[in-house]
Amino acid sequence: MRPQDRVLAMLKERVRPGAQVLDAGCGDGRLAGMAADAGYAVSCFDKRIFCEKRPDIRYAEGDLADTLPYDDRAFDAATITEVLEHLKAPFHAVHELARVLKPGGWLFISLPNYWTVRHRIRFLFTGNLQRPVPANDKTISFYHRNLCPHINAFTWPVLRFALVAEGFTPETVVSAKIPPLYRRLPSIVAAIPLAAGALAVPAGRRAESGVDVTSSIDILAGGSRVVIASRLGVDNAATPPNKRDQGKPSVRI
Repeated sequence: MRPQDRVLAMLKERVRPGAQVLDAGCGDGRLAGMAADAGYAVSCFDKRIFCEKRPDIRYAEGDLADTLPYDDRAFDAATITEVLEHLKAPFHAVHELARVLKPGGWLFISLPNYWTVRHRIRFLFTGNLQRPVPANDKTISFYHRNLCPHINAFTWPVLRFALVAEGFTPETVVSAKIPPLYRRLPSIVAAIPLAAGALAVPAGRRAESGVDVTSSIDILAGGSRVVIASRLGVDNAATPPNKRDQGKPSVRI
């Protein structure tokens, strides 16, 4: 199952048709199109809209490093798939998504699964969770003009901190884009002692450190992508609108 398919399935389970949904960093528009076909009122946002536009979807262009061009509490749900790992200011993007979501709204994130056995072995021998970005003038200049590469390799505690700090409660973390079983067998075998070793950690410490999430077989030997469903706390209804966003142009939906 592709990350977009997993996100759509989670969206259908938690959000009623007809709800307002924002697809932040919509890319090729595939997820937005599937959500619109499922009966949601979809708005797309990206730095450049290069997908074919549909009359039943609203589009806006801008940078996720800036203030999103939407009113506070405008959406029932938001998706951001394969985006956070590219951003220079991912914490700001999470903050803005929290601002435009209604209290109790859902945020669905997909990003690379850096918690697999394969990535842990890579880190053990190289000190890198991912392939390093070539740091020379030519490549950096290219990335500034075009799409940034994967510059953020999120660990679960860091990602959870970014969510909880903005009022979200992460409720589901699952692997997506899972390869065939025969390709996963070596990872499954290697994951068993890691998962068993995590059980030796006291339950309170496991929950506090996130070991209970990142040491599951589904994550350790899962696919190359992980999908997180988080809900914005209803207490955010008492939070006043962000003053720095007042007076900014907005797209009303």
